Formats: sequence, C-alpha cells, structure tokens
Amino acid sequence: MRGKIQLFRKEITKKPTIELFTGITLIIFFLFNGLCLAYEDKTAPTRPLVLDDGEYANSSNSLYARLISRDLETSIVEYRYCIGTAPYLCDIFSWKAVKLARKYFYLDTKIKKTGLNLKEGISYYFTVVTINSAGLVSQPGISNGITVDNAPPAGKIIINKGETYTNSREVLLTISASDNLSGLSKGAQMQFSPNKIIWSRPEPYVATKNFRLSWGDGSKFVYARVKDVAGNWSQPFYDSIILDTIPPWCPVLYTVVTPTSSSYQNISGKKDRDSSLWLNNKEIIPCNSDTTWSYNINLNDGPNPIVIYSKDKAGNCSSSVSSSIFYDSTLPLQPRVVDDGDYTNSAVELHASWESKDPETEISEYSYAIGTIQGEDGTDIKGWQSVGSKTGITTSGLKLCRGQKYYFNVKARNAADSWSEVGSSDGIIVSNQNPTIISLLPQDNSRFTAGDTIRVVVQAQDADNDDLKYRYLVDGEVVEDWISQADYLWQTQAGDIRLKTITVEVKDEHNALARKEVKVFLFRKPPQPK
Repeated sequence: MRGKIQLFRKEITKKPTIELFTGITLIIFFLFNGLCLAYEDKTAPTRPLVLDDGEYANSSNSLYARLISRDLETSIVEYRYCIGTAPYLCDIFSWKAVKLARKYFYLDTKIKKTGLNLKEGISYYFTVVTINSAGLVSQPGISNGITVDNAPPAGKIIINKGETYTNSREVLLTISASDNLSGLSKGAQMQFSPNKIIWSRPEPYVATKNFRLSWGDGSKFVYARVKDVAGNWSQPFYDSIILDTIPPWCPVLYTVVTPTSSSYQNISGKKDRDSSLWLNNKEIIPCNSDTTWSYNINLNDGPNPIVIYSKDKAGNCSSSVSSSIFYDSTLPLQPRVVDDGDYTNSAVELHASWESKDPETEISEYSYAIGTIQGEDGTDIKGWQSVGSKTGITTSGLKLCRGQKYYFNVKARNAADSWSEVGSSDGIIVSNQNPTIISLLPQDNSRFTAGDTIRVVVQAQDADNDDLKYRYLVDGEVVEDWISQADYLWQTQAGDIRLKTITVEVKDEHNALARKEVKVFLFRKPPQPK
C-alpha cells in the first residue's frame, strides 16, 4: 500500500497539470484499497491435536486418527499428514495434502489411511499440519503412537476346579489366558458357548465366572474364547463335566412382568411338599410342607435373571425354572430427526424420518408433531400423534407459509413405558417462488441458414434473489449442462436442414425449475452466384 501511495506522489510530481477531479478519484481509489488491505493474517492455525484410535490396533493395513485444530482469523482450508515409525518421521506414508470442501474456523475430523503394510509390535505415529486461507502453516501435531498387535491370545478353562461330576447346573469356571503384546488388562473380553455356535455376549475378561450348564444329565461342555486389548480373539478352548441329579420336582414360577420401570416385584408359584426354595443360589423359603410360595424381589438396572429350584432334606436339588425381569430406569435415546433438506417447494406436504435406540429395551412407539419451534411445544402446525413403530412420515394437507421454517419434533417410548426427550429436525423452509424466464432469443419461428452460429440469450429472474443456473437443449438433447452464463452459442451443421427446437431450463439454489422453448427453421445456404 505504501508503495502505491509513493507511486501516486511521483505521478503528481511528473504531471502537475493533472486535472483535479482525476486526482480526487485516485485518492478515493487508494483509500478504499487501503481499507480493504489493512488486515493481514500473520497467525498460523493452532498446533493440531492428533489422537490415535487407541493404544493398540489389530489391523496390518489401516490406521485411524482424529485431528483437532482451529484458526479464528481466516479459517483452515487444508491439512497435510504423514505416518512414520517415530514422531516427525514419514517412512511409512509420505506427506499427503487434503483440501477441505469448505473453510473451518474449528476443524475436528477423522483421518483414515488404508493400504498400509504394518508390522507386528511396531508403533506408528501420525504427523499433521494445518494451513489457513492466508497460506500459513501450523506447527506439526504428533499422535501418541499406536502399536500393531494382530496375534491372538491363548487360553485354558477349568470347570469346578477340575471335578469330574456335579449335581448342580451352576458351576464355577476358571479361565487363564496369556497374550504377549497388548495383554489382557482393561479392555480385554471373553465369551462362552455350549456348542461353539451360539456365543454369549462379550464381557470383561476375569479369571473366574459362575456359569449355568444346559438342561439334562450327562456330559456338559463349556467353550470359551478371549479377546486381547488390541481386539484379537483366541481360538476356542473348552472343558467338560458330567451332570448327575436326582431332584425333587421342578418348582413353578408364575409369569413375571418384564420389562418394568418398578424397582421391585412380587414373584410367586408352586413347589414340592417338604422342600425349601432357592432363588439364584440363595434360600428364600425354608423347608416346609406348603405347596405355594411368594417372594418380593428387588431389581437392579438391566436384566435380572431368575433361577429357582428346590432342595430336599438330603440336599438334592430339583431342576430349576428360569426367567428374567428387565428393570429399565433410563429413558430411550433422544430421537435423531432428519427432514428433506433446507428448503421445500411444497406448501402442503412435509416429510421426515427418525431413529432412536434404547440401550436396555426396544423402542415400542414413536410420536411426532410439527411446529414452527423445536421441542415439546412445537405443535402449532400438527399436534402430537402416534405412528407406532414407524420411523418416518409424509404429512399432507398442511397449510404452510412460504419463507417460514418448520420443524418435526419426535419422541420415543420404550417397552418399559418410559418416554424419551424430544428430538427435533434442523428445520426446513418453504421456498418462496420458482424462477421466471422473461425472454428468450432467438424468437419463435426464426429462420437461419444451416451452418450459422446461433446465439441463444435468456433473461430470467428469481424473487428469492437466488443465483441461477442455465441448461441448453436442442431437440431434447443437452448441449450445455447447468452453467451460470445466460447465453450460449450454438453452432449448426451445414447439412442439418430442418425444424429445430431450442429449450432453455433455469433453476435456482433450491432446484426450483423454469423451462421455455422456441422453434427455429434451418434452410440450405443458397449457392454463390457465378
């Protein structure tokens, strides 16, 4: 800027006769440019925070990391990263530049790199820099490093400390396992199966576990497998035991209420005469001559398995009766609601879809409303209405105002009869008007000579002041697809002598469309006079 002013002063000195109004014009021009160029971003983006996807990875060809950086002056437009076996080293994957689709003052994104050749036991590091709109580069951010472990652990299982027989379906499992790299500390898991086909849900790895054998006397097999911290599952390993019982008759458990939002429940049933009753290996009714029983059970959050059996005076246990009461004290997750974009052209119909989950019980019902505000009270267009288990709705017959934003509000009910908080869409605006084509040249039924270049000129406007795009077609075939120019030069062919239809389509930012066509005649070029 200082150079421009000095150049201006020299020009005044060289030409003192310059007209007054020209000098004033140049002064205004330089002052305006000075204001525009006064701000210069000299601050690079913050050093990126780079987070590995855990301490260990069990993949030999892919790595993931999370990138966080910010630039509050001119925003972040690009980031670059590489991968190496040490911080700042790029010996595994060289620098790659990733240009962002838009500018970010605060960037929080995930980096995924596949097709790598990673080795067991080696740690790998991401090195990342970010670049702002002024071209300034941040200090490099380094991840903590992630170690590759794709070797499975090994394990062993023992039932009831190695005993050959048992008279109870409830046995004690002892699990011992080892892993050479990531280990079996916090994050390790295990699961069990009676047949290597149906497996239990994975659970944290521990050295001992109470387990229930399947029904019936005879040899019983329990299969187990463990997963190390890196996520590698072992091969199944097993042990067996023989179940032999001479029980009283199985007690009766009447139907329980599940799921429930009550923290306790009275369970009841029948039992054999002269027997005690046990609930989950705890005596709840002493041995007596009664044949009916009842008991108040306190419930914990989640599934509450119920196993009831009888014992006679000799200590032989009956077969057990099992059930489960699920106590759900939590609400379903707030529904995620998605409408059909930012704008709609319809003033009578809206559509949205949604989803919700309940970590404990299933979703049994959805209810929705439509309003001009988000939340429970957003019902001024349509009040709350149940749609059962549907996860979407198209509502017609509405009276919507153009230019107004409308919201779908949705809540979910779980099987324990608890309602979620209301989830709302981000809103959809009813578009004001479609674009309008005012004029189109050449005029309809114009005549031209085959081989001429015909200029097609369209004049259109949009009441919403949207930017317009134009598409040009000849006899229904696109010759120029969606450009911002309102004119097009069509080169005709010398041998193409016939009636032609020129069509112009115009669309706004909301994809609202206008269309107009004209017909032109192409004639053979007259011969040149000799």
